[in-house]
Amino acid sequence: MLLRQLWTRWKEQYVLQLRTAHKFKILSVRENLKIGDVVLVESTAKSKQLWQLGRIHEILIGSDNNARACIIKASQSLFRKPIQMLYPLELNYA
Repeated sequence: MLLRQLWTRWKEQYVLQLRTAHKFKILSVRENLKIGDVVLVESTAKSKQLWQLGRIHEILIGSDNNARACIIKASQSLFRKPIQMLYPLELNYA
């Protein structure tokens, strides 16, 4: 029961606040992405509470020398996502 309440609260409050805060500081996040950072990966097919957790495996730089996408490792697979779809977790900044 307690675990279910914690999970519900985390989904409803923390994840949504993290996404909102991230939208306002996307430029600074782009500059601070590092290999090994843990991120939530946005997915249009799932609700925000079910977004996948992943770890940045590689950062892809565009011709303008800015980070444009990342190779993410999640579960047993690697996939590419634009940085606009990545939401770094606060544990990266501790």
